[in-house]
Amino acid sequence: MNINLKAIVILVTIALLGIVTFLPEETRSAIVSEILKWSDMGIFSQSPIGLWFSEAGGSTINPNLFVSNIGHITAFTLLGVVLGLSRGKLIKKLWPLILIAIASSSELMQFTIAGRQPDLDDFMLNIIAGITGYVIYQQFYHSRKKYS
Repeated sequence: MNINLKAIVILVTIALLGIVTFLPEETRSAIVSEILKWSDMGIFSQSPIGLWFSEAGGSTINPNLFVSNIGHITAFTLLGVVLGLSRGKLIKKLWPLILIAIASSSELMQFTIAGRQPDLDDFMLNIIAGITGYVIYQQFYHSRKKYS
């Protein structure tokens, strides 16, 4: 992968992690309500995806929950890819611990932000997304290596 593309992926990952972690709830709510006007239409409300993004027992998608989960998935999937891109032997061996450290600190730092609180579900989502990103990169890398 080109070094410039790696730098872009790393910068986007850092930016998304910052936004997911530090964006105050009031700001996120205002942005989300403008972007996701369709959330009241009940789109995907009966699908597994819709049920995951709705509040308990609700029939419509909660836009804040939707954006929060998509943000976590995107940021930590990219982080998994970045960990896969790393060339250091130590990072290659310790990537699961690095992923857990970043995911836990991302959640714990929310204690310091008004209107935010750490969430075990978000932590688990972060870990799963990070592992997924790492596995996707490894599969892509090995399949390219195999056919070149």
